[in-house]
Amino acid sequence: MTRHLRLVWTLLASLAVAACSFSPAQDPEATAARMAEINLQLGVAYMQEGKYPFAVERLRKAVKADPNSVDAHLYLAVTYDYLGENDAADIHFQEALRVAPDHASTHTNYGSFLCRLDRVPEAEQHFQQAASTRGYDSPEVAYTNAGLCMSRHAAPDKADEYLRQALEARPEYPPALLALAELSYAQGRYPAARTYLQRYHDVAPTNAQTLALAARIERQLGDRAAAAKYTQILRTRYPNAPEAMENKDPPAR
Repeated sequence: MTRHLRLVWTLLASLAVAACSFSPAQDPEATAARMAEINLQLGVAYMQEGKYPFAVERLRKAVKADPNSVDAHLYLAVTYDYLGENDAADIHFQEALRVAPDHASTHTNYGSFLCRLDRVPEAEQHFQQAASTRGYDSPEVAYTNAGLCMSRHAAPDKADEYLRQALEARPEYPPALLALAELSYAQGRYPAARTYLQRYHDVAPTNAQTLALAARIERQLGDRAAAAKYTQILRTRYPNAPEAMENKDPPAR
């Protein structure tokens, strides 16, 4: 069992003990709030395990116990999104914002949801709302998601602007650095792509995706030895990855 699963099961065990401590004589409002919290945490644990139908069951109980729980509505919306139930997801994103109109995490997640539905102007508004929310300590997440959304919908200039804003908020944020490396490569700005990817590798581990991108960048820059080096690392570490199968760069002479 992985460390991640051990943490989840530890959480489930502690919640089960807490659930057994209820007494009918307790204050009804306090009991409802506690039940909402327990079902919320159980729902999140099921989400982490990919058991989305079980997560929905628990999160719906959390919402029923406390209709004003922004977290319960948000996690239920995200779970419905995973299940492809767009109408239900939309309803609970909106319910979360009804409860807490300035909840930055809801705006960020709702923006990503709307972007996938090609509702780009609405998505952009929610990303901007999240990033500008006072007290939000992760504006780089909202800016990066906005950049990725713009990039996927053929708006590279906007994508570049948002991703740069992400790096202004947090200069070493890996997802923004990787997104800018990919965007720069797509635009033919290979030296910039190399710089962003090197910055990414300074703060985050390599993977099949980044190694393949590094090989493509070096190939475009004419450095066959570097391209071959990245290709060899890719094939050695990730022999079964699609990137390794596709990357057939010949060895340098």
